[in-house]
Amino acid sequence: MRVTAVDLETVDAKAIRQKLHLTQDEMAAFLGTSASGYKKWEQGARQPSGAARTLLRVMEKEPEAVLRALSN
Repeated sequence: MRVTAVDLETVDAKAIRQKLHLTQDEMAAFLGTSASGYKKWEQGARQPSGAARTLLRVMEKEPEAVLRALSN
């Protein structure tokens, strides 16, 4: 059986968003979540999980690639 490591570090959604020069509403739309839910991530009240967490990690490492892929 193969065991995969799980990334338990917190994600700094605000720092990633500011690096991309996006508003909270724009970032929420890119991530497919509500603006209120996204704001809770920035405030530290909640942490993203699943696909949103993974996408934030990719945005942190390759922001331009993600924005190109998600743009119309």
